[in-house]
Amino acid sequence: MDGKIAYCNQALAEMSGYRPEEVVGTSPFDHIHPRDHERAAVRLREIALGGASHLAEYTMIKKDGTETPTEIFSGRINFGRKPGIVSAIRDITERRRMEEEIRRHSDELEELVHESLRESEERYQTLVEHFPDATVVHIDGKLVLANPAAARLLGAARAEDLIGEPVQRFVHPDYHELVAERTRSITEGGSVSPLMEEKIVRLDGRSVDVEIVGIPVMYGGEQAIQSVLRDMTARKEAEEALHDSRDRLRNLAARLQAAREEERAWIAREMHDELGQALTRVWMELYELIDKLPKNSKALRERAGSLVSLVDSTMETVRAMSWRLRPPILDDLGVEAAIEWQAQEFTSHSGLAVRLELNLGERPLDTDRTTTVFRILQEALTNVARHAEASNVEIALTESKDVLVLDVRDDGKGIAKRDVTRATALGLIGMRERAGTLGGRVVIRRTDQGGTQVKLTLPLEMKEG
Repeated sequence: MDGKIAYCNQALAEMSGYRPEEVVGTSPFDHIHPRDHERAAVRLREIALGGASHLAEYTMIKKDGTETPTEIFSGRINFGRKPGIVSAIRDITERRRMEEEIRRHSDELEELVHESLRESEERYQTLVEHFPDATVVHIDGKLVLANPAAARLLGAARAEDLIGEPVQRFVHPDYHELVAERTRSITEGGSVSPLMEEKIVRLDGRSVDVEIVGIPVMYGGEQAIQSVLRDMTARKEAEEALHDSRDRLRNLAARLQAAREEERAWIAREMHDELGQALTRVWMELYELIDKLPKNSKALRERAGSLVSLVDSTMETVRAMSWRLRPPILDDLGVEAAIEWQAQEFTSHSGLAVRLELNLGERPLDTDRTTTVFRILQEALTNVARHAEASNVEIALTESKDVLVLDVRDDGKGIAKRDVTRATALGLIGMRERAGTLGGRVVIRRTDQGGTQVKLTLPLEMKEG
C-alpha cells in the first residue's frame, strides 16, 4: 500500500530482465510505459480503496529498455499482517502477434471461412439426403431443405417440391399451438426439443401419426430448425392390435373365471345337496339296521358302528370340500361374513393369529366384486401359509370414496422383489388379472417392517336389481 514492490517471483524477473532483488523496493510505475501511468494509478487507487479486482493490458519496460505487451490482473491481498495489492503479469507478445497476423489476413481468412461453410453445408445436405428418416430444415416457418424420405412422408413427388412451403401447412390443426410454442423454445433457447408424438397432414390431406424431434442448426449462415420425423402408422396399428388382443385375452380370462366360479358353485351345491342327502340316507339306514340287529350280535353291531362313523366323517369331508369350493356364506351373508369364516379356517389350519378390520358401508356388493375380493384374500392367505414364515396376519376391508380396499399384511420374511414380477408366479398374476377385469389393481410389496403386503383397490358399483 506504500507504493513499493515487496515481493517479486523468478518468472517476473525473467520476463523483465531484472533480478528479483532489483525489483523489490521499486515502484510498479518504474516498470510500465509512461503512457499507462495515469490509467494504472486510477485502477490501483480503486483497488486500494476496496474496489474490485482489475484486469487490464499495459506495456512493460524491460531492463534493457525494450517494450513488452502484458496482461496484468491486480487485486487486494494481506501481505503478512499488512494489506497490499498483488499483481499477476502475463506476457501477451505472442497473442498480440497472432492478433496482428489475423488482422492482416482477415480478408483471406473470411474467404476461407465462407468456403469452409459452403463445403460444410454441402456435406450437411448430402447427409440429410441420405438420412433414412424424413428430415426437413426450416427457417422462419418455411422449408429450405428436405430429403427424399420427407417427400415420401409428406406426399410430394420430389423433395424440391417442398422447398418454400410453410411448415404450418403440414401441421395438424390440433397441434398448431404446440408446434408454435416448441418452435419458439428451440429458436430462443437453442435447445433440442424432446421426442414427441403428433399428427401431420400430407399434401393429399391424409393425417399421419409421427414421432418428431427438433434440433437447432445453422443453415446458410442463419439460425434454422432441423426436424426429424418418423412414421408411426405401423407401430400404432401394432399397438392397437396388441391392445385389442390384451382386451380379448382379459375378457376371455374374465369369462373363464366366471365360468369356473359357476362350475365351483354348481359342484358345491351338488355335493352339498345330492351327495350330502345320499350320505344322510345311508346314515339313517345304518341306524335302522343297527336297531334291528340282535342284541347278542356284538361283532355285527361294532361293524355297523364303524360304518356309521365312516359315513359321519365322509359327510364332514363333503361339507368341507363344498365350503372350500364356494362357501354358501359368501352368497347368503356377504363378503364380510365370508372373510370372518375364512380367517377362522386359516387360524385353525395354520395356527397363525389373524386380526380383522371390516368396515364396509351399507352399499351391497355385486357378485363379481364379492367373488374377486374373497378369491384374492384366499390366494394371499395361501401364500402366507406356504412362504411367509409369519406369526401374525392383518386383514382390513374398507370402503372409501367409491373404492373398496382389501389390505392383507403379515410379519413374515417378506417377498423378494424379483418374485413379485416373476413370470412363473401364477398366483400373483391371477390376483392382478382378477382385479384388472373389474378395473381394479393389486399391489404386492415388501413392507418397511419386513413382511409382505397385498393391497387390492377396486372401484365400487351399485348392485343392480
